[in-house]
Amino acid sequence: DAPFTAEGVDFAIFVDYCGLWQHERTPEQAASFGRGLGSMDLLYAHQEVGVWRMTRLLDGYDVPEYKLRGWPFFETAASHYIKHPHLCLDLGTEDAVEALADFEGRLRPPEELESRGDYEYAFEPGRLGKLMDRTRLPPLVPSEFAERVAPLNLTNGKDKDVLIKLQAKVATTVLGGV
Repeated sequence: DAPFTAEGVDFAIFVDYCGLWQHERTPEQAASFGRGLGSMDLLYAHQEVGVWRMTRLLDGYDVPEYKLRGWPFFETAASHYIKHPHLCLDLGTEDAVEALADFEGRLRPPEELESRGDYEYAFEPGRLGKLMDRTRLPPLVPSEFAERVAPLNLTNGKDKDVLIKLQAKVATTVLGGV
């Protein structure tokens, strides 16, 4: 039972859209939103941060599909630079639906989870193999990213410049260190 501190936490979960203040914000919320927005590159491009993408629209939602939206395009492109496939999962595929079919949404003790594991080690992910993103993009240089994001949908038109700057930061940092 580790304390809930930076030293005692093994992992964290960030749920993108609902993890940042949206729409009308107080000054404090706007500052928090700005800090979060400025760190998107780290969240998506870091080679040890897992990214789970829900690429399939849920019934009843009338929004453009995943591949036609700007932010998901950035998230996908940034995630594909140096991340091992087992950390870049696509939960919207039919294979993912099948692999997750027995998910019951209840807490389980670590021993039970350990006994249910069906992989040898991280690079042989067993059931996770069906969830892995097998359609990885080649690394995009900033000019190509800007061209490909131009026709995509964004909730806020001002976001396009933000996306282009964030992706340029990712490309410079990641490709500069390879």
